[in-house]
Amino acid sequence: MTPAALIAAITAITTTVIAQSDLKVSTLQFPKATRVVSAYCADLDLDGRTDLVITTETDGHRELRTLLRRPIPPCFAGEPTVLRIDKDVVAFAFVDVLSRKGCELVVFTPERAVAMLPGENDTPIFESLFAHRILWPAAKKNALATMQSMVRDLDGDGLADFAVPEPDGARILLQRRSENGTTFVVNGTITLPAFRQPLAGKLGRSSMLAAQNKLGLAIVDDEPSSQIDPATRDPLLQIRTRSAPFHFADFDGDQRLDGIALRNEQLWLWRQESAGTFAPLATSLPLPLPEDRLSLFDPAFDVQFADLDLDGRSDLLVTTSAQRNDEIETRIDLYRQRAEHGPWPAMADSRLRLQTLAGAPQIVDADGDGKQDLVALTLRTDLLRGLDGTAKGIEVQLNIFRGDGNRFTLPALITKQLQLPAIGGPSDPLVVKVLAGKNGAPGALLLRTGDALQMRPLRRDGKRLLLDEPAWQHPISSKARLRTIAGEPGELLVLEDHELQHVRCQ
Repeated sequence: MTPAALIAAITAITTTVIAQSDLKVSTLQFPKATRVVSAYCADLDLDGRTDLVITTETDGHRELRTLLRRPIPPCFAGEPTVLRIDKDVVAFAFVDVLSRKGCELVVFTPERAVAMLPGENDTPIFESLFAHRILWPAAKKNALATMQSMVRDLDGDGLADFAVPEPDGARILLQRRSENGTTFVVNGTITLPAFRQPLAGKLGRSSMLAAQNKLGLAIVDDEPSSQIDPATRDPLLQIRTRSAPFHFADFDGDQRLDGIALRNEQLWLWRQESAGTFAPLATSLPLPLPEDRLSLFDPAFDVQFADLDLDGRSDLLVTTSAQRNDEIETRIDLYRQRAEHGPWPAMADSRLRLQTLAGAPQIVDADGDGKQDLVALTLRTDLLRGLDGTAKGIEVQLNIFRGDGNRFTLPALITKQLQLPAIGGPSDPLVVKVLAGKNGAPGALLLRTGDALQMRPLRRDGKRLLLDEPAWQHPISSKARLRTIAGEPGELLVLEDHELQHVRCQ
């Protein structure tokens, strides 16, 4: 481990700020030897504000850089805390594991979770927390994953706990503190059946519960060739396995978090019966999938949970594809959970029939009436050639459907044609996000138009919404990667190899 002060001295960050009336952009510039790998936000000092975590590589060494959020712009400025990550570390999370304010860095090797605690003279102290069985190696060499989504206060005692993903489930570890220090107690495991995927790509969309946390091992042809770069060869054989992503929410309305997972097109539920004790249902909950959905490849498949009718129980939103009259359509079905009918009724409370989706549906209060609406981007089927990335742009239609708490209603609040970058590729070019309104006012549309970000306000026109001209436009590189920030809907991170921009709109 290299002391943080030394790393910070040789890889300093330069900050510049651009401000407009409704837009504030701060730029963190890194030396050429430092490459930005990824970034996300989390509340590190537990002051109620999200802070910035950046993963970087410098001369083959991996680092974590953290910047605490300031109450005034630029939100992230000053000298970062920089920690070099050992080669045997495969994942990390920031967790409060000491009786002091703030979170500590917890790193994961393939066998153990270890807290990296501050010591004298910038020399860290390592404290083993618990053993686990993370799947490894990863599909990407030298990958460093974040486990932040698996850190939750599961038993409601105010202390952060873990739901660590394992080959076929997750292990529940509850944090306990005493005069002798902090321990993590294994409080059971959530076990799933073996993963079954009849055809590759069947779960074609990155759903909340579908296709995350892919881990794998590849075998490549090592025969020497002067014309083929070994690092870019296609594998002869590729083995993939998935640790199931878990969604924790109050499923049954008893104000306790329950565990929900999707595997083999079945929902599996673990109800929290007492503090930190999860009991599985005797059987899985079959998804209410339409019989005529596309069975070989479903490009729109998505599963979401949200309490839309505000009764304290999680409602189900299922998006699937079907074929009608030689055309592919998308169906978005809403099932409200009713205690008298079991988890959800046999018939959907509402169904929307749309053209092929260009992204998973978004649930947000777009019109400012206090109830959740549904945003869907539909793609003209005669423009599907843009999916291969060869087209310079593609035309999609923005659809916002009003939610009344019980269903999503027709006609749409707005249907608007948008010209967007071609879909596909590592640069995440397709970004359209509706920001929720405030104080009863409609929200706004945040979108990427190739080499720029725009924010276009939504405006009421009777019972419909109109899309105004951009309130601001900010140029970005066509190769930039965009990351949204959980809990901060009006903020984005724009990542390039040696630069990170924090975009904040009012």
